[in-house]
Amino acid sequence: KLTADQAAGTPDYSTMSPQLAEAVRTQLPQVQPLFESFGPIKSVTFREVDLNGLDSYRVEFENGAVTIFNILLFPDGRIATLFFRPAPAEGR
Repeated sequence: KLTADQAAGTPDYSTMSPQLAEAVRTQLPQVQPLFESFGPIKSVTFREVDLNGLDSYRVEFENGAVTIFNILLFPDGRIATLFFRPAPAEGR
């Protein structure tokens, strides 16, 4: 939902920490066209929980983009931290 909302330019800031919401607001002009170009999500695969407690997911998009998303949730379910990067070539 978060990537679709960002592609549409309408993130749900209530699901995020205040700090993350501010970062998303600032970065949305750059991130929105990127997610829009990726197309819909084709698959999401859980990878691991890293040493910092971040859940790591491999996300494949309809237009061929493959990314790694890392996310940390607060106990109340709000997103504390979220970042993504291209998947390593060997992980594709």
